[in-house]
Amino acid sequence: MQPQIFLVFNETKQAIFNHKFLNAFYKNITPLSVLNAINTELTLLKEDQNKMLISEFNSIISKEIKNQPTPFIYERIGEKFNHYFIDEFQDTSESQWNNLIPLLENSVASENGSTMLVGDAKQAIYAGAEVKQSNL
Repeated sequence: MQPQIFLVFNETKQAIFNHKFLNAFYKNITPLSVLNAINTELTLLKEDQNKMLISEFNSIISKEIKNQPTPFIYERIGEKFNHYFIDEFQDTSESQWNNLIPLLENSVASENGSTMLVGDAKQAIYAGAEVKQSNL
């Protein structure tokens, strides 16, 4: 008798789980459909206009420069600019900051280079921003 009770209990438990899952899915089907439609339209716009989101750009740059001691892109930009001013630094993500470090290090290390970061942690508005960075 005990194995049958255990079997029925597990079947009931699984049925309740499936019921809750389907209810949650049903409640979210409209928002999920809208998000999917927005994503589809955004993808078409990006392809049509040959553009990308800044979050995608940051990821690509990060992957490209990760294992390079002095990344080529920064050598090229560094030859053109000696002084950098970054405002609203409190809204800089960790990925963006990691992408900027080699460029700014090169600027500060050069004889005529300078870097200024300006930001207020209390004014951070972007998700993904690493506010603690503002306390350098």
